[in-house]
Amino acid sequence: MKISQISLLLGYFVVTSQVEQLGYKQKRSNSNWPDNDPRRCLEQLEIAKQEMKRLEVLPGVGWDNLRNEVMGLVISLNYSQCQVTDDGHLLIPDNVYTVPIKTGKIQHEEHWIERGQNVSSVTANTINLEAGLPSYLNSISGSFSREHRDIKIKQMMDRAVTVRSQVKYSRYITKLQPDYVLSEQFKSRLLSIARRLDLNQTETARYEGERLVRDFGTHVSTSVTAGAGLVKDDYLKSEFVLNSVQSRAKIIATAKAHFFNFFNLGASYSNSIDDETDKTYQKILVRSLTTTIGGPTYSPENMTLDAWTKEVDSNLVAIDRAGDPLYTLVNLKNLPELASTDISQLKEILRQSIELYYSTNTIKGCTRGASPNFNIAANFDDGSCSARLTNLTFGGFYQACSVYGQYDTHYSCQGLALNNPKTGKRDCPQSYQAILLEKTVRRGEMESRVEKKSCPWYKYFLTCDETIQEVPNIEISTYWCVVTERVPQNSGYLFGGMYQEGQENLVTGTSSCPSTFSERKIFSDTIICISDDFEQNTFSSVPFGGFFTCKNGNPLAMEGDNTEGDTVYVRSDSGRYYVSKRYTSESYPKSCPRGYSQHLATIDEEGCSIYYCIQATEGSNPTLPSIKLPPFSPEPDSADEELYILQDDKNDVKIVNTLQDDTVDEPRPHYLPMDDQRKDSKNLLLSSSSANEKEALPVGAIVGICIVFIVCAAAFICAVYYIVKRRRSRDFAFKILPKEPDTFSISKY
Repeated sequence: MKISQISLLLGYFVVTSQVEQLGYKQKRSNSNWPDNDPRRCLEQLEIAKQEMKRLEVLPGVGWDNLRNEVMGLVISLNYSQCQVTDDGHLLIPDNVYTVPIKTGKIQHEEHWIERGQNVSSVTANTINLEAGLPSYLNSISGSFSREHRDIKIKQMMDRAVTVRSQVKYSRYITKLQPDYVLSEQFKSRLLSIARRLDLNQTETARYEGERLVRDFGTHVSTSVTAGAGLVKDDYLKSEFVLNSVQSRAKIIATAKAHFFNFFNLGASYSNSIDDETDKTYQKILVRSLTTTIGGPTYSPENMTLDAWTKEVDSNLVAIDRAGDPLYTLVNLKNLPELASTDISQLKEILRQSIELYYSTNTIKGCTRGASPNFNIAANFDDGSCSARLTNLTFGGFYQACSVYGQYDTHYSCQGLALNNPKTGKRDCPQSYQAILLEKTVRRGEMESRVEKKSCPWYKYFLTCDETIQEVPNIEISTYWCVVTERVPQNSGYLFGGMYQEGQENLVTGTSSCPSTFSERKIFSDTIICISDDFEQNTFSSVPFGGFFTCKNGNPLAMEGDNTEGDTVYVRSDSGRYYVSKRYTSESYPKSCPRGYSQHLATIDEEGCSIYYCIQATEGSNPTLPSIKLPPFSPEPDSADEELYILQDDKNDVKIVNTLQDDTVDEPRPHYLPMDDQRKDSKNLLLSSSSANEKEALPVGAIVGICIVFIVCAAAFICAVYYIVKRRRSRDFAFKILPKEPDTFSISKY
């Protein structure tokens, strides 16, 4: 073939390919969907007569690792390249790749779940176990999931243990590419928190960080396994299982045979179990629940395992997840707008918010179902299963209130100072000692007063009273009363739990106190339930083990019979008593006594958690506590969110709305440091207004100056007129003199 012919052929192919690409671009431009929308890709594939579905099991979303729930989108998912899986079956985003599982292996597992034991999640086991947080927090991952709570409640109702049998069929593993981009909403929230930190608004930044955890979860999923599963949970009488001579392995084998029998997975396992063992298993079986996760609807009557696996692709779901804490996404690659110091502060705020969410929902107690101290609500074992049951006497509480600073005499602590209902005063009963629980300082309402001042010369005819506005500081101290020596039986108060508006009381399971208990307000937003009717209400109460906070400890948590310095600890057969001569509340252990579990009462205005200790037995409450969702910090003042003080390079001070001002670019201006925003901004504004007052005279001063000027001018004119007139009269007198007589000379001729 000649060279000219080859050139013609090459030219033809080039022109043809360009025409085809132009036609594709023309079709692409005619699409009604944006370039990054998956529906555009599906539309183009439909034009090319290729039927394809979109893979819906994807990483990049937020994940609440306590509730095992999908949250807001964290990583942006873009479909501009119309990428498909390696086998060409499913459409996937540009920044995601898949690992097809071609072995077709079906995983079969059995799990023995005792009462109180944490349950391995069917759909999120990896991310629950490898949460990337401190070990004492990792252990409670997934403990507020619906799956975990359902098993706990059924075990409690049936007094049973659970044997779980399951099969999983995995089809794809989807993972994030390293060059992912944060979603617009998530990144915007991060930059907002960083801006708060740049303004020294740490409390507001902490509040927004906790809201971020509420909306986007604690983790981001980086890998998801897509497939389907079959699960069967058998609930067996725990009394029989614990006392049975049959080994646990034999019980598990029987459960496995029943599982295979139910789903028609094979006859080999059912044939290996003798009739007597099977009858015994059926006798102790309280209930059995089966669940299908993804795939087709399973019908045991007319479906085999092979038929089920062939239709799994029609309904793929997540059967496992892996991920990292959200704060690992805070880096210079994802947030190039921020400096390295801002990155560190933002990362720390997010880490603290996640750990606060975990620690707030950590319920310490005995998690071993066979122990008499078993606490059905506990999700963290504190080693109290072998502790002795004792009831520690509670002598009531009271609140003291003081106001500092200059303020009007009409102001009072009404509604903030509380008497101890046991004594009617702000003190403790005899044989009890007051223990500081919380001390907070609040800003009161703005007070106004009028001061009389001496008038300056230019205000001689004006009034000089000045109105001064001040904000007083209110200090509130809360104390509770602990026994210090032997007291008669049935003294003090019975404890019936605590709750806030809209939250459950652990003792009743509702937002109320037990019947015939008194409701008393403590702190600013919490109700405490107490009663001194021991004959009627003992059964409705729970053993009380004291209070503690992040600052002040619990004297009832002191261990042993010993003497240390000026402090003596005494334990008797009828209970434990505490005696203290000189000991500060900060020095006590910040924990509960052995055998007691801690529960969050509230979080004060400074972000300090306040806990109470009880022995929550199975009979005290048949329900589980609900999860406490962030934010836990108090919401900042809306006025502080609007205006900020900005100082530019020329030292000019102006008030701007920084968060809404998009014109502030790098280099960023210097924001004057603020102490809780309000205080310093108020002082700076006052000083700024004072400076303006010094530069510009008031209206009264201007009027006074004008009057003085007019008077002086009139006096000056009068003086000049008088002097001129006097001089003229003197000059006229000098000019009028008597004339001399004329003299004539006579000459002789």
